[in-house]
Amino acid sequence: MIKKLQLKFIMVALLSALLVLIIAILPMDIYVYFNTNFRLHQIVNMICDNNGYLPDYDRKMFVDIDITQESRNEIRYFSVIVSDNSVVELNTGRISAVSDDEASDYADEVLALTNNTNQLVKLITNDSKEGVFEKNDFVYYYKVKELSDGSTLVVFVDGTSSMKNSDLIIKFSVMLLCICFLLFLLLVKIFSKRAIKSFVENYNKQKAFITNASHELKTPLSIISANNDISIALEGENEWNQEIKNQVKEMTNNINDLVALAKADEQKEFIKEKFDFSEVVTGYAESFKTVAKSLDKSFESDIAEGIILNSDKKGLSRVVSVLMDNAVKYCDDNGKIKVVLKNKGKKACLSVSNTYVNGKNEDYKRFFDRFYRADESHNSEKKGFGIGLSLAESTVQNCKGKIGVSYSNEEITFFVTL
Repeated sequence: MIKKLQLKFIMVALLSALLVLIIAILPMDIYVYFNTNFRLHQIVNMICDNNGYLPDYDRKMFVDIDITQESRNEIRYFSVIVSDNSVVELNTGRISAVSDDEASDYADEVLALTNNTNQLVKLITNDSKEGVFEKNDFVYYYKVKELSDGSTLVVFVDGTSSMKNSDLIIKFSVMLLCICFLLFLLLVKIFSKRAIKSFVENYNKQKAFITNASHELKTPLSIISANNDISIALEGENEWNQEIKNQVKEMTNNINDLVALAKADEQKEFIKEKFDFSEVVTGYAESFKTVAKSLDKSFESDIAEGIILNSDKKGLSRVVSVLMDNAVKYCDDNGKIKVVLKNKGKKACLSVSNTYVNGKNEDYKRFFDRFYRADESHNSEKKGFGIGLSLAESTVQNCKGKIGVSYSNEEITFFVTL
């Protein structure tokens, strides 16, 4: 249990740290990406609106996109006007890496690709004739515009530097996130034991108290039982010594359950053995069927034969006993109990259900909590201290299985998958 708690602490701490890192870094990456593309979008629109030429510097026009009179001269672009599938006009004066022939070829390629525009760019512009075009290690932001005379203007703005810087920032931030996450993992792993130290100490004290108290109680119970046996031998059996005998037996069983519960988390390994689980379930079903009938409760079983397990026979036998005892104990008067065991692929599935009319408002998430009782006042006529189901859960988990509970149609069902 301590290792599970430590692992749970580490997982919660790591998930929290990851969430914080993502919240801190993701908005920045999104901003950098969209801001870069939006800036290029504004520049290409400005050139398109000026018929393929960058307009003269106007402070009001350029200040919105953070361009100064000096940085305006750093903008590299070219434009092509096409009419009737032939180039009418070329403007390559503001770019040195592209010749007139290359500009014409790029325009032809873009016009053929306008229906397959980058979807991320469409999120920015919502325009199917605008996007990103990559060629010869250069990245261009383009836009296609239909002119009033029927010709087509294609404008390319060199976004290689800004987009690569954007990608570099995003990659660096992701790398930083990974490094911070790994460092946090290392620190959490180092300090996790210290973080749960007080809980571990209290838990160990609780286990020691339960074990010691249980052993201390066994001695007076043994004396009471021995004296009661002598009384029965000398005076004969009567309702008083019989009741003492029953209560001593009940108390002994409860003490044994407490000891088993205290040791449950120490069972890291168990002796595996092959056994017929169908026979185990059938045997307990026959025993509890007699008990149920004596209480005027119906008992049905549907148990598939030949289900073989290689697991903890003793522990799983106790699980079957706990579930059936629980079903008989809490089944409504004149109610119905049903036990089903069947194969589902490579898994054995056991379900034990009983009618439980008043179970609608129960807190089923707590049924496997230690010492949990639905009747918090402990005035219930049902015997027990909420130990059995907790033991059953520990046993099933040690066997790498699953156990759970559900409620529907006034019927409660406990199910085990192995």
